Amino acid sequence: MPRRPAVTRLMAVLPLTIVVALVAAVAAGAVNGHDVDTGFNPNANSTVFAIATPPDGKVLIGGVFNAVGGTTSHLIARLNADGTRDAGFDAGAVNSPVYAIATQPDGKVLMGGGFTSVGGVMRRGIARLNANGTLDTGFNPDVNDAVYAMATQPDGKVLIGGVFTSVGATARNRVARLLGGPPAARPTAVGAVAGNGHAVVSWSGVAGEITSYTATASPGGATCTAPSTTCTLTALSNGTTYTVTVTAANPFGQGPASDPSAPVTPSAPPSAVLTATLLRPRARLVAGRLLRIGIKVANSGTATASSVTACLVVPKGLTVVTVSGARRQGRALCFRKGDLAPSATMTSRVTVRAAATTKRMRTTITGWVRPAGLAKVKAPPTVLTIIPRRK
Repeated sequence: MPRRPAVTRLMAVLPLTIVVALVAAVAAGAVNGHDVDTGFNPNANSTVFAIATPPDGKVLIGGVFNAVGGTTSHLIARLNADGTRDAGFDAGAVNSPVYAIATQPDGKVLMGGGFTSVGGVMRRGIARLNANGTLDTGFNPDVNDAVYAMATQPDGKVLIGGVFTSVGATARNRVARLLGGPPAARPTAVGAVAGNGHAVVSWSGVAGEITSYTATASPGGATCTAPSTTCTLTALSNGTTYTVTVTAANPFGQGPASDPSAPVTPSAPPSAVLTATLLRPRARLVAGRLLRIGIKVANSGTATASSVTACLVVPKGLTVVTVSGARRQGRALCFRKGDLAPSATMTSRVTVRAAATTKRMRTTITGWVRPAGLAKVKAPPTVLTIIPRRK
Protein backbone atom coordinates (compact mmCIF):
# COMPACT_ATOMS: atom_id res chain seq x y z
CA MET A 1 0.00 0.00 0.00
CA PRO A 2 1.39 3.37 -0.91
CA ARG A 3 2.31 5.76 1.93
CA ARG A 4 -0.06 8.69 2.58
CA PRO A 5 1.35 12.13 2.05
CA ALA A 6 2.67 13.89 5.13
CA VAL A 7 -0.18 16.42 5.09
CA THR A 8 -2.73 13.62 5.08
CA ARG A 9 -1.05 11.92 8.03
CA LEU A 10 -1.06 15.24 9.97
CA MET A 11 -4.79 15.72 9.41
CA ALA A 12 -5.48 12.27 10.80
CA VAL A 13 -3.52 12.91 13.99
CA LEU A 14 -4.77 16.50 14.58
CA PRO A 15 -8.19 15.64 16.13
CA LEU A 16 -6.55 13.52 18.76
CA THR A 17 -4.06 16.28 19.47
CA ILE A 18 -6.86 18.79 19.97
CA VAL A 19 -8.68 16.49 22.39
CA VAL A 20 -5.53 15.95 24.43
CA ALA A 21 -4.87 19.68 24.45
CA LEU A 22 -8.41 20.41 25.66
CA VAL A 23 -8.13 17.86 28.42
CA ALA A 24 -4.84 19.40 29.47
CA ALA A 25 -6.37 22.88 29.42
CA VAL A 26 -9.27 21.81 31.63
CA ALA A 27 -6.86 20.14 34.02
CA ALA A 28 -4.72 23.26 34.09
CA GLY A 29 -7.80 25.39 34.72
CA ALA A 30 -8.71 23.30 37.73
CA VAL A 31 -5.22 23.64 39.07
CA ASN A 32 -5.25 27.41 38.46
CA GLY A 33 -8.49 27.95 40.45
CA HIS A 34 -11.08 28.41 37.72
CA ASP A 35 -13.31 25.62 38.93
CA VAL A 36 -16.24 25.95 41.42
CA ASP A 37 -15.24 26.85 44.98
CA THR A 38 -16.42 23.81 46.88
CA GLY A 39 -16.19 25.70 50.18
CA PHE A 40 -18.89 28.20 49.16
CA ASN A 41 -22.46 26.91 48.71
CA PRO A 42 -25.24 29.27 49.87
CA ASN A 43 -27.96 27.05 48.32
CA ALA A 44 -30.68 29.64 47.58
CA ASN A 45 -33.97 27.89 46.85
CA SER A 46 -34.93 30.09 43.87
CA THR A 47 -33.58 32.62 41.40
CA VAL A 48 -30.90 35.14 42.38
CA PHE A 49 -30.91 38.33 40.28
CA ALA A 50 -28.39 40.52 42.11
CA ILE A 51 -25.08 40.16 43.93
CA ALA A 52 -23.01 42.81 45.71
CA THR A 53 -19.80 42.57 47.71
CA PRO A 54 -19.40 45.08 50.56
CA PRO A 55 -15.87 45.88 51.79
CA ASP A 56 -16.16 43.56 54.81
CA GLY A 57 -15.83 40.45 52.63
CA LYS A 58 -19.42 39.35 52.96
CA VAL A 59 -21.82 38.85 50.05
CA LEU A 60 -25.28 40.30 49.47
CA ILE A 61 -27.77 38.49 47.24
CA GLY A 62 -31.26 39.41 46.05
CA GLY A 63 -33.89 37.69 43.96
CA VAL A 64 -37.06 35.67 44.41
CA PHE A 65 -35.80 33.07 46.89
CA ASN A 66 -37.28 32.67 50.35
CA ALA A 67 -34.62 30.46 51.89
CA VAL A 68 -30.82 30.30 51.89
CA GLY A 69 -29.11 27.18 53.16
CA GLY A 70 -32.43 25.94 54.48
CA THR A 71 -32.99 29.09 56.57
CA THR A 72 -35.86 31.50 55.82
CA SER A 73 -34.69 34.65 54.08
CA HIS A 74 -37.17 36.76 52.09
CA LEU A 75 -35.71 37.87 48.75
CA ILE A 76 -32.54 39.45 50.15
CA ALA A 77 -29.82 37.95 52.30
CA ARG A 78 -26.27 38.55 53.42
CA LEU A 79 -23.78 35.68 53.32
CA ASN A 80 -20.65 35.11 55.30
CA ALA A 81 -17.38 34.53 53.43
CA ASP A 82 -17.99 30.75 53.53
CA GLY A 83 -21.47 31.10 51.95
CA THR A 84 -23.52 30.54 55.09
CA ARG A 85 -26.36 32.93 55.79
CA ASP A 86 -25.42 35.84 58.07
CA ALA A 87 -28.05 35.73 60.82
CA GLY A 88 -27.13 39.29 61.82
CA PHE A 89 -28.83 40.67 58.71
CA ASP A 90 -32.61 40.43 58.41
CA ALA A 91 -34.75 42.73 56.27
CA GLY A 92 -38.00 41.04 57.25
CA ALA A 93 -40.62 40.43 54.58
CA VAL A 94 -40.04 41.97 51.14
CA ASN A 95 -43.19 41.51 49.09
CA SER A 96 -41.80 41.29 45.55
CA PRO A 97 -38.51 40.45 43.81
CA VAL A 98 -35.21 42.22 44.43
CA TYR A 99 -33.43 42.92 41.13
CA ALA A 100 -30.53 45.16 42.14
CA ILE A 101 -28.27 45.72 45.13
CA ALA A 102 -25.62 48.35 45.91
CA THR A 103 -23.65 49.13 49.04
CA GLN A 104 -22.60 52.44 50.57
CA PRO A 105 -19.40 53.30 52.47
CA ASP A 106 -21.31 53.61 55.76
CA GLY A 107 -22.36 49.95 55.55
CA LYS A 108 -25.92 50.63 54.46
CA VAL A 109 -27.46 48.61 51.63
CA LEU A 110 -29.51 49.92 48.70
CA MET A 111 -31.87 47.54 46.96
CA GLY A 112 -34.12 47.95 43.95
CA GLY A 113 -36.93 45.79 42.67
CA GLY A 114 -40.63 45.40 42.09
CA PHE A 115 -41.58 45.48 45.77
CA THR A 116 -43.97 47.90 47.43
CA SER A 117 -43.21 47.13 51.06
CA VAL A 118 -40.18 46.18 53.16
CA GLY A 119 -40.59 44.84 56.65
CA GLY A 120 -44.25 45.87 56.60
CA VAL A 121 -43.45 49.50 55.68
CA MET A 122 -44.45 50.91 52.30
CA ARG A 123 -41.46 51.34 49.97
CA ARG A 124 -41.92 51.36 46.20
CA GLY A 125 -39.14 50.12 43.96
CA ILE A 126 -36.19 51.19 46.09
CA ALA A 127 -35.25 51.03 49.75
CA ARG A 128 -32.22 51.39 51.96
CA LEU A 129 -31.35 49.00 54.77
CA ASN A 130 -29.23 49.56 57.82
CA ALA A 131 -26.18 47.37 58.39
CA ASN A 132 -28.34 44.87 60.31
CA GLY A 133 -30.96 44.67 57.55
CA THR A 134 -33.62 46.81 59.19
CA LEU A 135 -35.29 49.45 57.05
CA ASP A 136 -33.70 52.90 57.06
CA THR A 137 -36.87 54.92 57.61
CA GLY A 138 -35.17 58.20 56.69
CA PHE A 139 -34.75 57.15 53.05
CA ASN A 140 -37.72 57.06 50.70
CA PRO A 141 -37.21 58.33 47.11
CA ASP A 142 -40.61 56.77 46.23
CA VAL A 143 -40.27 55.71 42.60
CA ASN A 144 -43.54 54.88 40.90
CA ASP A 145 -42.49 51.53 39.40
CA ALA A 146 -39.81 48.85 39.52
CA VAL A 147 -36.04 49.43 39.68
CA TYR A 148 -33.90 46.86 37.82
CA ALA A 149 -30.41 48.34 38.05
CA MET A 150 -28.38 50.59 40.34
CA ALA A 151 -24.81 51.76 40.74
CA THR A 152 -22.99 54.10 43.09
CA GLN A 153 -20.74 56.88 41.81
CA PRO A 154 -17.43 57.93 43.38
CA ASP A 155 -19.12 61.05 44.79
CA GLY A 156 -21.66 58.87 46.64
CA LYS A 157 -24.59 59.57 44.34
CA VAL A 158 -26.68 56.64 43.15
CA LEU A 159 -27.80 55.87 39.62
CA ILE A 160 -30.98 53.81 39.19
CA GLY A 161 -32.64 52.33 36.12
CA GLY A 162 -35.96 50.59 35.62
CA VAL A 163 -39.46 51.11 34.31
CA PHE A 164 -40.39 54.04 36.58
CA THR A 165 -41.41 57.46 35.23
CA SER A 166 -41.13 59.52 38.40
CA VAL A 167 -39.02 59.74 41.54
CA GLY A 168 -40.97 61.38 44.33
CA ALA A 169 -42.72 64.34 42.70
CA THR A 170 -40.06 64.67 39.97
CA ALA A 171 -40.56 63.23 36.48
CA ARG A 172 -37.72 60.85 35.56
CA ASN A 173 -38.18 58.37 32.69
CA ARG A 174 -36.54 55.04 33.58
CA VAL A 175 -33.20 56.43 34.77
CA ALA A 176 -32.39 58.85 37.57
CA ARG A 177 -29.60 59.89 39.86
CA LEU A 178 -30.13 60.18 43.60
CA LEU A 179 -28.11 61.93 46.23
CA GLY A 180 -25.74 59.43 47.75
CA GLY A 181 -26.25 60.15 51.42
CA PRO A 182 -27.49 62.55 54.08
CA PRO A 183 -26.42 66.20 53.84
CA ALA A 184 -22.81 66.66 54.89
CA ALA A 185 -23.21 70.35 55.71
CA ARG A 186 -24.74 71.78 58.87
CA PRO A 187 -27.22 74.66 59.05
CA THR A 188 -25.65 77.85 60.39
CA ALA A 189 -26.63 81.08 62.12
CA VAL A 190 -29.31 79.41 64.24
CA GLY A 191 -31.28 81.93 66.27
CA ALA A 192 -34.38 81.73 68.44
CA VAL A 193 -36.80 84.35 69.73
CA ALA A 194 -38.68 83.31 72.85
CA GLY A 195 -42.37 83.90 73.42
CA ASN A 196 -45.06 82.67 75.78
CA GLY A 197 -44.41 78.91 75.91
CA HIS A 198 -42.79 78.89 72.48
CA ALA A 199 -39.76 80.01 70.47
CA VAL A 200 -39.53 81.04 66.82
CA VAL A 201 -36.39 79.51 65.31
CA SER A 202 -34.59 80.63 62.14
CA TRP A 203 -31.34 79.57 60.46
CA SER A 204 -29.31 79.64 57.24
CA GLY A 205 -29.90 76.57 55.11
CA VAL A 206 -27.49 74.24 53.30
CA ALA A 207 -27.00 73.61 49.58
CA GLY A 208 -28.47 70.61 47.81
CA GLU A 209 -31.81 68.88 47.44
CA ILE A 210 -32.98 69.38 51.02
CA THR A 211 -36.44 68.01 51.84
CA SER A 212 -36.81 69.37 55.38
CA TYR A 213 -35.15 70.90 58.41
CA THR A 214 -35.72 69.90 62.03
CA ALA A 215 -35.10 72.17 65.02
CA THR A 216 -34.62 70.53 68.43
CA ALA A 217 -34.78 72.25 71.82
CA SER A 218 -32.58 71.25 74.73
CA PRO A 219 -33.53 70.34 77.41
CA GLY A 220 -36.74 68.45 76.71
CA GLY A 221 -36.24 67.51 73.06
CA ALA A 222 -39.21 69.46 71.64
CA THR A 223 -38.97 69.61 67.84
CA CYS A 224 -40.45 71.40 64.87
CA THR A 225 -39.96 70.55 61.19
CA ALA A 226 -40.25 72.80 58.15
CA PRO A 227 -39.33 72.76 54.45
CA SER A 228 -37.83 76.24 54.72
CA THR A 229 -35.57 78.02 57.22
CA THR A 230 -37.91 78.86 60.07
CA CYS A 231 -40.30 77.02 62.38
CA THR A 232 -41.87 77.44 65.82
CA LEU A 233 -41.08 75.23 68.81
CA THR A 234 -44.17 74.88 70.99
CA ALA A 235 -44.98 73.35 74.39
CA LEU A 236 -41.92 74.97 75.99
CA SER A 237 -41.95 75.76 79.70
CA ASN A 238 -41.95 79.41 80.67
CA GLY A 239 -38.96 80.22 82.83
CA THR A 240 -36.82 77.38 81.44
CA THR A 241 -33.72 78.30 79.41
CA TYR A 242 -33.26 76.45 76.11
CA THR A 243 -30.74 76.16 73.30
CA VAL A 244 -31.73 74.99 69.82
CA THR A 245 -29.93 72.96 67.15
CA VAL A 246 -31.04 72.37 63.54
CA THR A 247 -30.44 69.49 61.11
CA ALA A 248 -31.08 69.24 57.36
CA ALA A 249 -32.52 66.15 55.69
CA ASN A 250 -32.70 64.77 52.16
CA PRO A 251 -34.12 61.43 50.90
CA PHE A 252 -31.01 59.66 52.22
CA GLY A 253 -31.42 60.83 55.79
CA GLN A 254 -30.60 63.52 58.27
CA GLY A 255 -27.32 65.42 58.36
CA PRO A 256 -25.27 66.64 61.33
CA ALA A 257 -26.66 69.11 63.85
CA SER A 258 -25.78 72.78 63.80
CA ASP A 259 -24.03 74.58 66.60
CA PRO A 260 -26.49 75.48 69.41
CA SER A 261 -28.28 78.79 69.33
CA ALA A 262 -27.81 81.40 72.01
CA PRO A 263 -29.90 80.56 75.12
CA VAL A 264 -33.51 81.72 75.14
CA THR A 265 -36.06 81.66 77.95
CA PRO A 266 -39.79 81.64 77.16
CA SER A 267 -41.97 83.70 79.49
CA ALA A 268 -45.54 84.79 79.82
CA PRO A 269 -46.16 88.37 78.67
CA PRO A 270 -46.90 90.97 81.36
CA SER A 271 -50.55 90.97 82.27
CA ALA A 272 -52.89 92.55 84.75
CA VAL A 273 -54.64 90.26 87.23
CA LEU A 274 -57.53 91.97 88.99
CA THR A 275 -59.54 90.86 92.01
CA ALA A 276 -62.61 92.55 93.44
CA THR A 277 -63.75 92.42 97.07
CA LEU A 278 -66.96 93.85 98.50
CA LEU A 279 -66.56 96.00 101.62
CA ARG A 280 -69.22 95.84 104.31
CA PRO A 281 -68.39 96.79 107.90
CA ARG A 282 -71.10 94.64 109.45
CA ALA A 283 -73.46 91.86 108.48
CA ARG A 284 -76.60 93.50 109.93
CA LEU A 285 -78.27 96.84 109.29
CA VAL A 286 -81.04 98.34 111.41
CA ALA A 287 -83.86 99.76 109.35
CA GLY A 288 -83.61 103.54 108.98
CA ARG A 289 -79.87 103.71 109.69
CA LEU A 290 -76.96 104.41 107.38
CA LEU A 291 -74.34 101.94 106.12
CA ARG A 292 -71.19 102.50 104.04
CA ILE A 293 -70.59 99.75 101.53
CA GLY A 294 -67.93 99.63 98.84
CA ILE A 295 -65.83 97.66 96.41
CA LYS A 296 -62.05 97.26 96.53
CA VAL A 297 -60.04 96.40 93.43
CA ALA A 298 -56.46 95.03 93.55
CA ASN A 299 -53.99 94.34 90.72
CA SER A 300 -51.74 91.37 91.52
CA GLY A 301 -50.42 91.10 87.96
CA THR A 302 -47.28 92.39 86.26
CA ALA A 303 -48.86 94.98 83.95
CA THR A 304 -51.00 98.07 84.47
CA ALA A 305 -54.72 97.60 83.98
CA SER A 306 -56.16 100.37 81.84
CA SER A 307 -59.43 102.25 82.28
CA VAL A 308 -60.68 100.25 85.24
CA THR A 309 -64.38 100.53 86.04
CA ALA A 310 -65.72 99.20 89.35
CA CYS A 311 -69.44 98.63 89.75
CA LEU A 312 -71.52 98.05 92.88
CA VAL A 313 -75.08 96.78 92.69
CA VAL A 314 -77.31 98.26 95.38
CA PRO A 315 -80.06 95.70 96.05
CA LYS A 316 -83.73 96.36 96.63
CA GLY A 317 -84.51 97.53 100.12
CA LEU A 318 -81.60 99.98 100.22
CA THR A 319 -81.56 103.60 99.15
CA VAL A 320 -78.40 105.42 98.07
CA VAL A 321 -77.80 108.42 100.31
CA THR A 322 -74.36 109.70 99.23
CA VAL A 323 -72.17 108.77 96.35
CA SER A 324 -69.39 110.55 94.47
CA GLY A 325 -68.18 110.10 90.91
CA ALA A 326 -70.52 107.27 90.01
CA ARG A 327 -72.87 106.81 87.11
CA ARG A 328 -75.81 104.50 86.98
CA GLN A 329 -75.72 101.43 84.75
CA GLY A 330 -79.05 99.71 85.29
CA ARG A 331 -79.18 98.87 89.01
CA ALA A 332 -75.44 99.33 89.37
CA LEU A 333 -73.39 102.33 90.41
CA CYS A 334 -70.20 102.35 88.33
CA PHE A 335 -67.00 104.21 89.17
CA ARG A 336 -64.45 104.99 86.49
CA LYS A 337 -61.13 104.70 88.29
CA GLY A 338 -58.59 105.03 85.46
CA ASP A 339 -55.44 102.92 85.32
CA LEU A 340 -54.36 100.55 88.07
CA ALA A 341 -50.65 99.75 88.35
CA PRO A 342 -49.26 96.38 89.52
CA SER A 343 -49.66 95.89 93.31
CA ALA A 344 -51.96 98.93 93.52
CA THR A 345 -55.50 98.99 94.90
CA MET A 346 -58.47 101.32 94.57
CA THR A 347 -61.66 101.56 96.60
CA SER A 348 -65.08 103.02 95.82
CA ARG A 349 -67.73 103.54 98.49
CA VAL A 350 -71.38 104.50 98.72
CA THR A 351 -73.66 105.25 101.69
CA VAL A 352 -77.02 103.51 101.78
CA ARG A 353 -80.00 103.43 104.14
CA ALA A 354 -82.70 100.86 104.73
CA ALA A 355 -86.22 102.30 104.95
CA ALA A 356 -87.40 102.77 108.51
CA THR A 357 -90.42 100.59 107.91
CA THR A 358 -88.43 97.70 106.45
CA LYS A 359 -89.27 94.36 107.91
CA ARG A 360 -86.60 91.79 108.64
CA MET A 361 -85.04 90.65 105.38
CA ARG A 362 -81.85 89.33 103.80
CA THR A 363 -80.41 90.97 100.72
CA THR A 364 -77.33 90.33 98.59
CA ILE A 365 -74.78 92.92 97.55
CA THR A 366 -72.88 92.20 94.34
CA GLY A 367 -70.26 93.94 92.27
CA TRP A 368 -67.63 93.55 89.58
CA VAL A 369 -64.67 95.23 87.97
CA ARG A 370 -63.93 95.53 84.27
CA PRO A 371 -60.60 96.78 82.88
CA ALA A 372 -60.38 97.91 79.27
CA GLY A 373 -59.86 94.98 76.90
CA LEU A 374 -60.28 92.32 79.59
CA ALA A 375 -63.17 90.27 80.85
CA LYS A 376 -65.38 91.29 83.75
CA VAL A 377 -64.16 90.08 87.15
CA LYS A 378 -66.95 89.45 89.64
CA ALA A 379 -66.58 90.03 93.35
CA PRO A 380 -67.81 87.30 95.70
CA PRO A 381 -71.34 88.36 96.75
CA THR A 382 -72.04 89.29 100.36
CA VAL A 383 -75.28 88.95 102.32
CA LEU A 384 -76.68 91.78 104.43
CA THR A 385 -79.45 91.22 107.00
CA ILE A 386 -81.83 94.13 107.60
CA ILE A 387 -83.65 94.08 110.92
CA PRO A 388 -86.59 96.28 111.98
CA ARG A 389 -85.91 99.22 114.28
CA ARG A 390 -86.92 98.61 117.85
CA LYS A 391 -89.89 100.63 118.96
